[in-house]
Amino acid sequence: FERSSAAERKELFQKVQNSTAFDTLDRRSVMGQMIKADPQLQSEVAATVTENEAARAQARVTSQRSYEERRRQLEKLVQEEIPANSRDIAVARSYGDLRENSEFKSAKEMQAVLMRRQEELQTMLKQVRPTDFAGVSSRTVIPGMAVRLRRAGAAQDETYHVLGEWDRDEDLHIIASTTRLAQALMGRKAGEVVRVPGEHGDEDAVIETVTALPEPVRAWILGR
Repeated sequence: FERSSAAERKELFQKVQNSTAFDTLDRRSVMGQMIKADPQLQSEVAATVTENEAARAQARVTSQRSYEERRRQLEKLVQEEIPANSRDIAVARSYGDLRENSEFKSAKEMQAVLMRRQEELQTMLKQVRPTDFAGVSSRTVIPGMAVRLRRAGAAQDETYHVLGEWDRDEDLHIIASTTRLAQALMGRKAGEVVRVPGEHGDEDAVIETVTALPEPVRAWILGR
């Protein structure tokens, strides 16, 4: 490594950084030794982190259906559940002596839960954008595509519809882009062999096809 040129060091560092052959601790250890030998490689770590953050931010989508469900949850929380809890607190306070008032304590604990949930929902709705996945077309697996998969030794193919972060429907085989299965398929194309989660651990599977979403799934996305 020390006898390599700057360009060769950079290339090797990037290969180690992106390799799946190391576990996380081993990869960090090797990268640390490389940076110790060539401190300029530290900038490669910062650049990669920035690129990954930008990619994650751009990829944070969900279906219009799931987004609307979260929005309605927040609306109910703000308009019904939090006001009801405030009334419970007022009633419990009227009983006097708050130190031994179990109703007041319970209502205040519920208030903390509701306020935390409100903050979580508001953050979710700011960070994730809704989409109908219309016009999505790709030869590789991305959110908004259907994937037909054949596991090693399986008699039948499996079809999955990869959508956004909060999307899930077992009957329509809809999976969220954040699931382990979707992450294993992301960016791969038909004909490739991938390692996917199975009943008894990870197993090999072949991506048979990557196609557009069928109409029943598109109808589900729009809440119909």
